[in-house]
Amino acid sequence: MTTLSGIGIVAPPDHHDLMCTIADFLAHNGVEVQPDVALAETCVVLVTSKLLEVWAQRPGLADKRLVPLAMERGPRYPVPEAVAAINWTFWEPDNPEASLATLLVAVSTRQGEWRTLRGLRVEANAWHEADRSPTLLNSELPRALEYKDVLESLRQAIDKREDFDKLEEFVTASIVVATTKARKQRRRWLTVVAALVVVGVITAVLIPVVQNAGRTNRNAIVTSGEDTLAREYPEWSALLSGAQLLNGTEEQRQLARLTLRRSLAAEWSLGSIDLGPGRSLEASTPLSGLRSAVALSYSTQEGRSSLVGTEVKTGRLTWRVQLPGEYLYFDTPADESVVVVGGPAGIGVFDLRDHSFRKAAFGSEPWWVAALDAHRAVVVDRELRAHVVDLDPGGGSRATGDYDDRVLDVQATEDGGVRALIRRRPGEYAVVDATTGGVLATGAVPEPLATAGGVAADEVAAFVVGADHQVWRLAPNEQATPTGVAVSDRTTLIRSGHAGRIVVGGEAQRPRVVQLPSGVELGVVCRETPLIKDIRVTHDGAAVSCVGPRQNSLWSLPSGPTPVVSDYADDGHLLDLLRERMHGCWKETQIENLDADTRASLGVHLCGPVPAPSGR
Repeated sequence: MTTLSGIGIVAPPDHHDLMCTIADFLAHNGVEVQPDVALAETCVVLVTSKLLEVWAQRPGLADKRLVPLAMERGPRYPVPEAVAAINWTFWEPDNPEASLATLLVAVSTRQGEWRTLRGLRVEANAWHEADRSPTLLNSELPRALEYKDVLESLRQAIDKREDFDKLEEFVTASIVVATTKARKQRRRWLTVVAALVVVGVITAVLIPVVQNAGRTNRNAIVTSGEDTLAREYPEWSALLSGAQLLNGTEEQRQLARLTLRRSLAAEWSLGSIDLGPGRSLEASTPLSGLRSAVALSYSTQEGRSSLVGTEVKTGRLTWRVQLPGEYLYFDTPADESVVVVGGPAGIGVFDLRDHSFRKAAFGSEPWWVAALDAHRAVVVDRELRAHVVDLDPGGGSRATGDYDDRVLDVQATEDGGVRALIRRRPGEYAVVDATTGGVLATGAVPEPLATAGGVAADEVAAFVVGADHQVWRLAPNEQATPTGVAVSDRTTLIRSGHAGRIVVGGEAQRPRVVQLPSGVELGVVCRETPLIKDIRVTHDGAAVSCVGPRQNSLWSLPSGPTPVVSDYADDGHLLDLLRERMHGCWKETQIENLDADTRASLGVHLCGPVPAPSGR
């Protein structure tokens, strides 16, 4: 399911019941409804004869993305100019189900465009306030072109709300700067490509027999010594570079050594979980020892969720158990004896030893689940109330507090408790003991466009992103302090490992692992997951799971900068290091360029057939 956030609803008092119906429907379909309309990114506006009165009481609505819901077609009463622009939907009293479905589609579309527009506004305003300083233009061509597309797409929606010409001037100037930069880069690349072509022609003349032209060409690309290729695809680059060390010419071996050293200095994925078509991945985590992993998936066709177990090294599914309903969240306690799941179907407990499942008594729909142990969990419901739930048969629950604004993170901690990071109001945060409701730390941090934060697992602290584009730390009896770790506006995720390591990233931003307090970057993880909706750190702090809508990847959490392989390392040592880094089996598409002798020399073997997972 696609989770949207920051949706507000604006309605006159006499339509309160309909507003509640809409809010419940949106929440049930994965849309986070924002109680405070001032903090919402998008607002559903009920168009009635009293709209002008409500509009006057809600300053700032004209700057938001609006989805008007009209109570009648062609209303004869006046409406605000901003509401008259786009995205109209209509309420059909005789068919409320269809009306709600249409509204959901309208709310769900163009979210990305409006978030991009928000970033454009910030950059354009900063550029104009600095007297059009060229250093503040966006010099990245893909981003500048994206701004241009969004501006044209939303022209009708925004030209009456703000100074459209100011945004267009910034985008035009950015494209000019970015195009010039891209042209210079192309010239450099063309020079490199021309040099490679010359080398390729010479090599083709010198080698009397080319046994496999496709393989040679592909290996030539990988062993070109190009740094970006080696770091973006380190496993593939290192494997083919190893093959060139065994079978290539001296020129190829020289380039292969360079590529292999760079590939070995990058972080490698442990593997991934592929659930197949028709299933969305909701959550996953590797278990201690990194031998196996557990994932929670949802099938829209079946209308129910499943838990699956996999081998980390091979990616093979070892078991699958269907759950009785829809579950979207899960957590494991420190002893990893059970998996606690939550969602529209309630709370459930799955025993990892005997694969039994039982439901726990809990009256509200959970929105966040954190397992204390096999018998207790902290649950935050959709009304942002925290509860400690007894998971045993016949158990009850007790409320521990109300969070009046936004929950950024809820995590079981090393000391056996559960802590929550909440935003009380814009720019004001608190670290709370979720089992008692006690406030452990508070802090004020200038708030950026995208709010992000995370609880520290091995200490009483939390981290949030500030408007100054860096991570801030909150701790008891201290003021919030900046860490000096720089982040971008697109940072939406912060997770904490042990020993001062934090992972910072976003939906479309590769997460970096940073060591505090030094600020040293330890590596990049989650390269295999193009769109990241969550990151989960294992209880022992050894690994992370990077969850996307359809796939995930598992990564070791680096404990220090990867040692650079010495330039003086001989071929035998490089190949030994490569064999140490390789794990599990490889798919045919990954090693199709290697002959049987090369595979044997490198210790590479194909993945076998995937056994049918047992389950019910």
